[in-house]
Amino acid sequence: MTPFLSMIQSCRMGRLRFSAHARKLATQARDPAPHYQHSEMALRARFTIGYNYRMSNVLAAIGRGQLQVLEDRVQARRRNFGYYQQTIGDLPGIDFMPEAFWGRHTRWLSVITVDPAQFGADRDAIRLALESENIASNTRSGSLCTWPPYPPTLGGLRCSPRIGGWGACGGRDV
Repeated sequence: MTPFLSMIQSCRMGRLRFSAHARKLATQARDPAPHYQHSEMALRARFTIGYNYRMSNVLAAIGRGQLQVLEDRVQARRRNFGYYQQTIGDLPGIDFMPEAFWGRHTRWLSVITVDPAQFGADRDAIRLALESENIASNTRSGSLCTWPPYPPTLGGLRCSPRIGGWGACGGRDV
């Protein structure tokens, strides 16, 4: 291969890598994993945060229409959370994310923490059991305080890196 053709091929490969990276950033830079993960942060000296700003006019119109029924959607999510809490809330080793005293949780994600010693199974076993029944869920990724862009304290409170290993979410239920 001539040096000129080699240079053209190199440029073409560079554009392909750039395009693939741009597509990844446009979809929140998330890795294909059962939990929300950004491995690129661990591989580079700097971190990568992706965004998902893509929205067509049709999607914008649908979103505006959904704002009219937002309160109904939130109430439905809160009812689902109440059902989950009533159904499995008394099981040993299962705890639900509490509602903050200063606000109202939409319960868009129904988050639990699992103590495997008390419950008898860990979060991954629960996720796989739900998956086998065609029920969508995912595991909670590591605590945000362990991710490079976020501080290890918030308002003087320390963050627990342990909680990421205990959490599971089941938010696609309405």
